Amino acid sequence: MISKVNLTTVRSVAVEGDKIIIIGDGVFQSRMVTTEEGKDSDFVIRGQPSAKYKAQGYSVKFTITSHRLLDISKDAPEEDKKSVRAYNERITKSWERSVVLAKQLKKGEKVSFFIRGEEVVFNNGRLISVSGSGNIPNQKANK
Repeated sequence: MISKVNLTTVRSVAVEGDKIIIIGDGVFQSRMVTTEEGKDSDFVIRGQPSAKYKAQGYSVKFTITSHRLLDISKDAPEEDKKSVRAYNERITKSWERSVVLAKQLKKGEKVSFFIRGEEVVFNNGRLISVSGSGNIPNQKANK
């Protein structure tokens, strides 16, 4: 599942090893499994009805990692190996660009990004943290 994050205020940014950590205020939008009565579209998650939800968060910790690189099987046809190498190269370049862009983010700026395969933590109804793979887009929301 891919979720969208629109931060109205970046509070801090850090690059720690293979992670970009952004603390910020804004809206997290995703979909979750629901009942047939609660669905808001025909979009399904693993065969189950779903509904869109939005969570407004303050000082939420977003931990972004690179998308997973694919393994190249030594027994695969050369054409498949070529495709996997090209995919891995795109992912690697995208991640390197994301690290550079993350380091350029400043406190108080706005930024939007997508995050996938996320782990979302709520506590007492409050959005606490979101972790998953993604990247920082080439254009920040306030430019």
